[in-house]
Amino acid sequence: MAIDVRKEAEATQVNIMVGGQAKRMNNEIKALLMINGAPLIERTLKQYVECGFKRFNILAGYGHEKIEDYLKNDSVYAKRADLRFSIDDPSWKAAGKGKALKKALDDKVIDRSMRSVIVHPDDIFFDDSVPSKILVGHIENDKHYWATVITTSGTVYPYGEVLVDPSGRVDRFVAKSFVGKFTHTGLSVVEPQVYDEIERLVDLDSGAAQEFENVVLEKLAAEGKVANFTINPYGIWMSVNTLKDYETAKSMLEGK
Repeated sequence: MAIDVRKEAEATQVNIMVGGQAKRMNNEIKALLMINGAPLIERTLKQYVECGFKRFNILAGYGHEKIEDYLKNDSVYAKRADLRFSIDDPSWKAAGKGKALKKALDDKVIDRSMRSVIVHPDDIFFDDSVPSKILVGHIENDKHYWATVITTSGTVYPYGEVLVDPSGRVDRFVAKSFVGKFTHTGLSVVEPQVYDEIERLVDLDSGAAQEFENVVLEKLAAEGKVANFTINPYGIWMSVNTLKDYETAKSMLEGK
């Protein structure tokens, strides 16, 4: 039976993770970094709204006041969406996506009856159909798996590679070589069963960051409950972690 993608999108909530502090980017609020006259969070909303998603949970921390103000007053696509907000506990010394997700569950911001897409605005996708593609890929897997992680077939190594022979002599240098290993794009799709695992495994009282991938997905993967969906080509995704990444993304998206 063919999948009704827009119907499935309406039955799926999007958790937009915007809680982190960009320490490598002069403490900018990454979700509000501007590209082509719009912040990254607007680009994310646009892609998902235009693919039929309606419910969005904004899981925010650092800079949440400015993010809320933008979404409530200036965003075009927020007006076409059902937005809910969950704010990190300011007493946390370190947060992580795991804590943000658990708090959103405790706050009843995440609907426990709906599957979720977990997305980060600073993971940029140059193909606007990616939200639909990953949803279809997950649904085709979900009879057997609780979660699907979205990967590329590899990534460009950000440093100069040095090729050395067995004697220790340098043969040559390779700039920005391609590393052919499955690379997580930051996107995941999860079924409601995963919420119970978040509740059970994530410790809100921990002084350390609780990362969803390490604390929850690794355990589920060990139990055979996590599938992979690879989007191609690898160059349709990039992560904005530094000011250099940001400048690269702006140049790539200029005029688009």
